[in-house]
Parts: sequence; C-alpha cells; structure tokens
Amino acid sequence: MSRWPGTSPGAGCHHLRAKRTLKNCRDAVRPDIFIADPLDTWRKAGEPDLYPRAVEKYRESRGSLAQLELPDDVRRHSEAIVRRADEAPAQ
Repeated sequence: MSRWPGTSPGAGCHHLRAKRTLKNCRDAVRPDIFIADPLDTWRKAGEPDLYPRAVEKYRESRGSLAQLELPDDVRRHSEAIVRRADEAPAQ
C-alpha cells in the first residue's frame, strides 16, 4: 500500500505528475523546461538535458527582462557587503 493516498506503489512510481505535487511545487516546478517522463522514454525521444533547455528559455526571455530597481538603502547595504568582501584578506 502506498504511503500517499491516491497513488499506486511499485517500481517506477513517482509523484511528479500528481496534481498535489504541481499544486505544492508551483514555484519550483517549471513545466516548460521540466520533463516528467520516465528516463527511458525521455532518452528515446532524444530530449536535451535540463540545462540546455533552461539556457534556451533564458535567451528567449532576456530581451524582455528589466533591471530590478532596488531601494537606495538596500543598494547601499549590498555595496557595503561587497566592499567588505573585497577588503577581506584572502584565505
């Protein structure tokens, strides 16, 4: 018996396609670059790895990305952190 209601136990069982997984992982799972097919199916289809798909997605969207404007106090704080790191002795 499966520990998770509504799923079937056994070899090859995974929860990537379960509605609850997509609901709970909506911020981490990127269906446009993530493939939930079994490995042998994915290999037979000749699909590229996640990294090349992610790079391609980035290249498609980078033209429409705008630089994030940080509040002045956040920017100054970040610059101070970088300055301290640059001044720290090398270990």
